[in-house]
Amino acid sequence: MPAAAPGGEPGAQPLPFDTLSLRPHYQIAPPGSLRLVYQVSAGATPGSSGQAAYLDWRSDGSSYTLDMDGVLGRHSSSGIIGDDGIVPQRAREQQGDRTLDTTFDPLRRRVTLADGAEAVAQPGTLDDAMVWVWLASVAAAAANQLGSGIGVTVADARGVHPLRLDVVGEEDVETGLGRIKSWHLAQVAPPGETRLDAWLAPAQDWLPVQLRITRPDGSVATQVLQRRDAAGAR
Repeated sequence: MPAAAPGGEPGAQPLPFDTLSLRPHYQIAPPGSLRLVYQVSAGATPGSSGQAAYLDWRSDGSSYTLDMDGVLGRHSSSGIIGDDGIVPQRAREQQGDRTLDTTFDPLRRRVTLADGAEAVAQPGTLDDAMVWVWLASVAAAAANQLGSGIGVTVADARGVHPLRLDVVGEEDVETGLGRIKSWHLAQVAPPGETRLDAWLAPAQDWLPVQLRITRPDGSVATQVLQRRDAAGAR
């Protein structure tokens, strides 16, 4: 039986991904501009810049830019924030010497992938980087929106695909800022695929204080928060 979500009903069963993805709208409360710096405890994924891991979020309340580097690779995203929530317009992923762009056209419900092909993208589709600020924004507005799990559609260099994260429970994470209480979310991934775990901290605007990937060969890479700076700081 899956663990109860923090503050939720004991033994609550996660909803199917299709049910979650059909929720018409989430309340959001995006964080203010900031930069989180992490320490990587194992090798970063191929394509990472090899520099210190970070999440750099800048927003004026109506538009945003986001840059991330670390165990998930190097990503950036830019877009708008409005009545439809957080809406990416362009995402970029660095894979070695290659820069792969994904552009979003929410009015046409299409995304243009790095190879120029178009794919259908329903409203609410995000890019790889934006998932983390979106989750933080949803939880900050009302933590019970996470339920016992949450699903979202992601468009990236691979195409358009679902991402499902189940709430495992509350856990403390040792960070450079001390021990921080967090909600542990785990990706529901098919056997033989890389799995992602994230620890979102209410005290850090619900942004991840720890991210971990477990690869099919059993190798693990983890990044843990070390400090919080002003956006754009180095």
